[in-house]
Amino acid sequence: MSANGFIACGPDSVQGIDTSVTQDSGGGATAPGAVQQQLSGSGPRGSALFLNTLAIGTHIRICPALFCTDTDGIMDRGTPSTSLATTGTAEAVVLNANGQNGLEIVDPTTGAPYSVTGHPANCDALASTAPSLKGFSGAFALPSLDLRTVGDIVVTGQVVVQ
Repeated sequence: MSANGFIACGPDSVQGIDTSVTQDSGGGATAPGAVQQQLSGSGPRGSALFLNTLAIGTHIRICPALFCTDTDGIMDRGTPSTSLATTGTAEAVVLNANGQNGLEIVDPTTGAPYSVTGHPANCDALASTAPSLKGFSGAFALPSLDLRTVGDIVVTGQVVVQ
């Protein structure tokens, strides 16, 4: 995983802090569509947005002792995906999932997109003589299509500073 972005410690709130990601998997007839991302909402001082890249590797059968190395194929290591992580709310949904027109991958308990919320940085602590990001967290949500063994999924997560 790698990340790059900004933390807004100025006096103004940050606009466009919440992210909503949608991707059409194509259903039974078409190729997957492009990822659609929308930004909304505002966040307080200490809000952050950053690009986060990760790969989800899958391996069928017993995992070898040295799993996920350069000698493994791309299907084992996973294809890198970049998403926008935020201290606001990140949500994602897959439309027409797993070759089925009309099938949406959403939170089954709410019927809404899967979502996760981050937490702003403490700008005063960050600017102190002993800078600290303790308590800061960035949330991300992204569609991941056609994963071996599981098909289409929505991935949510947080990067948390302890």
